[in-house]
Amino acid sequence: MSSLDTPSFAFDYDPGAIHYGRGCIDDIGGALAERGCDTALVVCGSNVAANADLMDAVGAGLGDRLAEVFAGTTPDKRLREAARAAERAADLGVDAFVPVGGGSSLDVATVASVLRARDLSLAEARQEVADTGGSRRPRIPPRSRRCSPCRRRSRARTSR
Repeated sequence: MSSLDTPSFAFDYDPGAIHYGRGCIDDIGGALAERGCDTALVVCGSNVAANADLMDAVGAGLGDRLAEVFAGTTPDKRLREAARAAERAADLGVDAFVPVGGGSSLDVATVASVLRARDLSLAEARQEVADTGGSRRPRIPPRSRRCSPCRRRSRARTSR
């Protein structure tokens, strides 16, 4: 069989959605609703969480879907941060993570969603990584959403 004779196929994968750009946060609650998500844990660092204008916009965009803000990410992206976020999500019964900010928040929320989907504790996750060098993905793709509204600037700041 030559490479031109390869049978056709479809690869269907449902990864998390990335919403980026000015105003993307305005309807993040609607985007979650479209995917069947009822409540979300916002995942960010302390600097992002301290930005009242930004967090007000996130809260308004999520509406009653916002369960809580987890402001525990750092540039180090430690497994324990993801485990804490996953544990908090389990305590709150949320079904989505909304990382806000940059790469650290996205990475922590992604790992947290895997830990939550697989119901792994920090100790279990550490043991799995020690034994296998990684962690297997859950059978159902985690529901992780990202919006980077910190790139959004208020009119007052852009009208210099």
